[in-house]
Amino acid sequence: MVNRNVKKFITTLIMFLMLFTSLFSSVISTNKIYAQGNNPPVTGEEEKAQHPENPGDVMLFKEAEPVEGMVNVWDITLRIEGKDTLLTSDIVLVIDTSGSMSGNKMTSAINAAKSFVDTLLPSETTRIGIVPFASEVGNVTQLTNQVGTLIDAIEALAAVGGTFTQAGVKQAEEMLAASAADMKHIVLLSDGRPTYSYDLNNRDDYLIPYGERNREIGTGAPSTAYTSTQVGDGGNLREYYGRDWVSTGFLQGYWSNKYYNHGNSAIAEAGFAKTSGYRVWTIALDVDTTGRGILQQMASDDSYFTATASDLNTVFGTIAGEIGAAVKEAKVTDPMGAGFQVPIGEVSNITATQGTPEYNSTTRTITWEPGTLTTPISPGSDIKYAELKYRVELNDDILLQTPDENGEYPTNGSAIIRYTDAAGNAQEKPFPVPRVNPVLYKVVKVLQDKDGNVITVDRDFDIKITGPWADGVNEKIFTLNPFEQSGTKLLTDLRWDETYTFSETSTNVGNLADYDITYIVNGVETNSFVVAGDQTEDVEVKVVNKEKPGSITIIKKLDQSAIIPPPSPAKMSDSGEFGLTKSGAKTSQVKFDFEVIGPNGYAENFSLPENNSWEKVLDGLAKGIYTIKETTTGWTTTMQVNQDPEVSASEVNVTLDFPNLKHTVTVTNKQTENMTVTAEKIWEYAPTDKPDIWFQLIRINSDNSETFVGEPKKVVNNSVTWNQSDTGLTEKLLKYDENGNLYSYKVQEVDEDGNDFVPAGYSKVENGLTVTNSFIQTSDTDITSIRFEKTWEGVPENLTPPNITVQVIANSPILINQVVRTAVLTYPNVVVEWKDLPLKDAEENIITYTINEKPINDFNEGDPVVTESAIENVYCEPSQNQTDWPLQNPAFIITRITGHKAFVVWTLNHVPAVDQVQLLRNVIAASKPAQYKQPLKDLESYLDQGGDAFIWLEGPNVSHDVLPNNPSSGLITVEVTFNPDGTVNETTIHFQGENIWTHFAVGSYSTKLVEITNTYNQETINLQLTKTWSDNNNQDGIRPAQVEFNIYDADDMITIVRTVTLTPENGVWQQTVTGLPKYKNFTTLINYVVVEVVPDDYIETHTQNGNNWAFKNTYTPATTEKTVSKVWDDNNNQDGKRTDVTLKLVATVDGTEVSWAD
Repeated sequence: MVNRNVKKFITTLIMFLMLFTSLFSSVISTNKIYAQGNNPPVTGEEEKAQHPENPGDVMLFKEAEPVEGMVNVWDITLRIEGKDTLLTSDIVLVIDTSGSMSGNKMTSAINAAKSFVDTLLPSETTRIGIVPFASEVGNVTQLTNQVGTLIDAIEALAAVGGTFTQAGVKQAEEMLAASAADMKHIVLLSDGRPTYSYDLNNRDDYLIPYGERNREIGTGAPSTAYTSTQVGDGGNLREYYGRDWVSTGFLQGYWSNKYYNHGNSAIAEAGFAKTSGYRVWTIALDVDTTGRGILQQMASDDSYFTATASDLNTVFGTIAGEIGAAVKEAKVTDPMGAGFQVPIGEVSNITATQGTPEYNSTTRTITWEPGTLTTPISPGSDIKYAELKYRVELNDDILLQTPDENGEYPTNGSAIIRYTDAAGNAQEKPFPVPRVNPVLYKVVKVLQDKDGNVITVDRDFDIKITGPWADGVNEKIFTLNPFEQSGTKLLTDLRWDETYTFSETSTNVGNLADYDITYIVNGVETNSFVVAGDQTEDVEVKVVNKEKPGSITIIKKLDQSAIIPPPSPAKMSDSGEFGLTKSGAKTSQVKFDFEVIGPNGYAENFSLPENNSWEKVLDGLAKGIYTIKETTTGWTTTMQVNQDPEVSASEVNVTLDFPNLKHTVTVTNKQTENMTVTAEKIWEYAPTDKPDIWFQLIRINSDNSETFVGEPKKVVNNSVTWNQSDTGLTEKLLKYDENGNLYSYKVQEVDEDGNDFVPAGYSKVENGLTVTNSFIQTSDTDITSIRFEKTWEGVPENLTPPNITVQVIANSPILINQVVRTAVLTYPNVVVEWKDLPLKDAEENIITYTINEKPINDFNEGDPVVTESAIENVYCEPSQNQTDWPLQNPAFIITRITGHKAFVVWTLNHVPAVDQVQLLRNVIAASKPAQYKQPLKDLESYLDQGGDAFIWLEGPNVSHDVLPNNPSSGLITVEVTFNPDGTVNETTIHFQGENIWTHFAVGSYSTKLVEITNTYNQETINLQLTKTWSDNNNQDGIRPAQVEFNIYDADDMITIVRTVTLTPENGVWQQTVTGLPKYKNFTTLINYVVVEVVPDDYIETHTQNGNNWAFKNTYTPATTEKTVSKVWDDNNNQDGKRTDVTLKLVATVDGTEVSWAD
């Protein structure tokens, strides 16, 4: 690697050669300086294409090139070019061929020397000679410009022997002594210490101290002192040649040895050459410290190199390049222009083709010493160059400068080059000064009142500009105050060719919602600007805030909470206290009247709620004092202005003044009496001993859904009252719904646990807040039955059907659709039967019974299938012992008196005579084949023969003697007890005189069987999804091809019910989502929420109207500007035919014209 000494050496060599050339060349340079690029300010490609024409000419270039993708940043290029002179030069290559140069060193030396020759020759002005030396001088090649001769001599070099450096240099001197060249050079290459030298006459005269006691030959002997006799052993730098006694006192002293120092002799010989006007170049090839010192002392100023074998070729090339250079010892001072600087991060990136530039950040000046121009602009060219590159940016000092008539500023001060020309003369020349037009910007705040008048008040506004700033941040905040500073100064920190967006983010007085905000850039309403690489126009960002007019929002709150302790309860009148009739029906809507008085005659009257809204917004209000008064009385009224404490009043004043232009007045009305509801119990035809009854209070909501209020309450003295102050009722027992409409209430007759209930032996009619129970007298023999069986179909395996409520409905001339029995069936129980239903009403009318099943969600209820006298089971047994029967509670028994006498039939329920035979045939049919035994075989034979006479006993209590003349046999006793729900509790049956009875047929039957099948059919709802886009018809092409939506149950916003992918069809983004379950757990309506997976860069808003969801995605596309100009070629409208022209700007997307950009 060439060290700094090498560079200094090269510079000196160039100066020497060029000076010599300038004195003696037959072609003397005019030394012209071309300061390119002064006008226009930035050197263009055309100017850079020029080069020095005449030997010795120098051209200076300088340009500022905008950095691609950036703004207010330029790359500066400073370039020096010089054309070499035509001075004559003789050069002797003195090459060490001692044994230590063998191998790679010798090979590298040969190649470097050949390259040196090829660089300078052929030439009419240059000759080269070769002096190889080892233990002695080898075959010398005289000065010549014949390349072949020189190459042959170089290739013949071989390494052997010692190092007689003095002889090589002396031979070169002798060769140059006869030279008439302008410039004479000795180029010495050696890899070690000299091991030979010439002897001297009177050698002791030139001794110098060596160590403490010894002496050696120094460098001061004249050339005449040296002889032609060689001394040295070929292996050492010094050689002993004698000694002297040095006395230090009486009989005291020491011997002082004397040595030849071959290095000093070589240094002396080089001195003789330099005295003769020759330039001595030395190249130390892989030498030690001693050898390096010798060669360094031998070299002319700035002519010493150290090298390794690998860079030897570079060193020879450098020396060759300096010979005849037009520019030597060049030094450049380049100050930055006012308002420009090298960015801190770019200082390390300042580069030069040669020399090391340095930047002083304090003075903002680059100093650069390129030295001698040695690099050709192209291979083989005699025009050499050096180039400096660095980057500058704008700083705030530019704001203190005055631009020229084109709005341009100089990027630099006067850059100066100082150098020695080919003739050895000192030169000082200026570089051209590039000029540029930076892009500056400023931010301006304008504040207006609501009428658009500009006002200057003390308010701070923060304006954020987002973009890639010079300091690496993505946003900047500017705080402006219309009273103190309505705008920034011009700002200089734009750096990137990008889009910048701005928005107002905050204010210290009020908030931004108090203003209508307009964003303007250079007079155009927009909230962004684009800085392009070729842009020179400055940017003014203006934010205009216009105060919004004032508004007052009146919010009505209805406080229906209980008063604790409660006041004395008001007695419900026949018309219904608190707006409720005894049927629980709604009667009216509550209204609260207001009047508002304000400045300039303002007056407004209204009532709340209005269109089911409890808010009233009064907007567009002028500043001033407003009085809000509620005129409705009969309530405890409080008022609250904004977040101030509540005050007990029905009137309040509000002052509108900035920034308090928006106020909220909350008016709360609390009821003066607690809500109470009283329900009534009516008994008809009832005995004195009545059962206990409970009522469940139910509130009917505005959507007709029902809310159970509290727990069932026992009816005492035929009435029950609920008071809002009762435990657990304060939030449910309310008078008005959310829209101010009166709630209606009703009661349901239930048992203590809350189950639907009808007292045994009674019917019931529920009508709002009145329940009527009618007692139905039942005869022991006049009872009938009805059975209900449920069948479930299509129920999924993982689903359990819900409970069902079944009611027995009685109808007769005096019983109209009255409920007489109820039951709740819990799956898998599917059967319920009532055995003790009254056959007749109080007026002896036959009662007709039907089944009513209360509807359930997600199931279709089939039509009832009714079967009269339905036989459930039949068992034939030989014994009368009831304990042997498989049926504990039979509904019929058929037997016969021994000896084929009359058939005896007992049925629990009444069977009309006309239906008796058919019932028996139904029993016979039901017994086949497994139970077709006696007595049914005899009974069937009897019936087939037309028999129709029976002893027929009915009812739950029977005591009948079929053989009254036989006191010990024939007595039948039956006693059946019932549960309150109408099912059998226990049956006791006894046939006296076992031997007189012939077999028994026992079983169950129902007077009427009602079968209903419920088929699973999940109720579903559909959601309508609609998507619209606000992105300038997808101008930037970022709109996705599809959008996903996740659907949730509002009660579970974690679990996704369904994911829907929406894609456009014929440009319309719409889809109906079908088959969503309507209920959960068969009872609760599911409230669905649709959430969009919002595409990147878009903002989503949506509205919901029932099951219709409308989504809108908004994206603000990037904008650009295009300048269109019209040029006329009509000799300045000579014939007056020029007319108006309409221009249409057409945009295309993917090759297709789009109308929205016209």
